[in-house]
Amino acid sequence: MISIKTYKKIARRSFGQLGEDIYDYWAVINKVFYDGKLKPLLITFEKVFSYGQAIGTFSNHHHIRIKTKNFQINSEIILILSHEVIHQSHDELLSDKQKAKIEGFGQKSEYNCHNNIYWISEIKRIHKQVFSEELDVELKKVKKIDGHAKRINDHKEIRNRYPNSLSDDKKERFFEYLTGELQFANCNCESKNNEKKS
Repeated sequence: MISIKTYKKIARRSFGQLGEDIYDYWAVINKVFYDGKLKPLLITFEKVFSYGQAIGTFSNHHHIRIKTKNFQINSEIILILSHEVIHQSHDELLSDKQKAKIEGFGQKSEYNCHNNIYWISEIKRIHKQVFSEELDVELKKVKKIDGHAKRINDHKEIRNRYPNSLSDDKKERFFEYLTGELQFANCNCESKNNEKKS
């Protein structure tokens, strides 16, 4: 397994300070939301995507891609990263049996789509951790009404783009939450280094 230190060096050479900073944020997201259980992976930035409206992707080949024209850390990039790390957690933390159960639940695509039990529970859990409030989102359901299939309970925008679907104020608060956790982690590292020196 490639270490986060190695990925940071590669990213620094390819993307400058942004490459290094993105791994600091990835490490914080991994620590505060997943207790450090996720494995480091390749994170790259691209100006153009061949994925339609997508602004980020996670592949189960352990690669996160983020679309950006601004190669500096900002809230938009960190929100995209947060979204893709939730996909990473699906891939790494669910057993094959759990993935099969989700696929067998009648989903239109694989376990890593946005309309499954794991995704909904994760965005609700993360939202409550960051904002201390419940997120109003449920699985999309289809019901036959007057002979036609109608979507009910469809929170597609919230579900598919979380946390990018939040209000501007909440997006900024989400970013500030992670930045605060990063600063706290950096302070702890500096304290430990100073203790070692004395």
